[in-house]
Amino acid sequence: MKNNWRIYLCGRGLGGHRPFLRWCKNAVEEGKLPKRFDRNGKPYIFVNDLLPYKGQRVGGVNTGSINMFNFLHEGIIAFGEVKKMSNRILQDGAKNIKPNYAKLLEAELPNLGYVASYNIKGVEPYLREVGLEEWIEDWMYNIDPKYIW
Repeated sequence: MKNNWRIYLCGRGLGGHRPFLRWCKNAVEEGKLPKRFDRNGKPYIFVNDLLPYKGQRVGGVNTGSINMFNFLHEGIIAFGEVKKMSNRILQDGAKNIKPNYAKLLEAELPNLGYVASYNIKGVEPYLREVGLEEWIEDWMYNIDPKYIW
């Protein structure tokens, strides 16, 4: 399935996500990412446009790499897609998601990437359903339980 989740490149972005969004804007300007505009002329990229850069570091100090842990957040993905998926996971009983992580899905701005990274078996079917399965990484299946709270 093709994913159509958007990351808009206009506006200031939320606090810690600014370096990531700045990298995306620069990548569009440099021709690394496709230049797309919505019907109102606002620039955006699709999440899966980032796949060729999966794992690469972005920005400088205090930034991470391009992976779902860092971008699958309600403050980055447009149209409330992360919140919709979080709500659906909760409505379905949050199977295979540890209770402390399920609580994070109830937040105003859920960080689904964080929850997915430590509970991939519970989130994987939902990611596959919307075409984000290529963002799943092998290490997510092998996290030592002592690191999961």
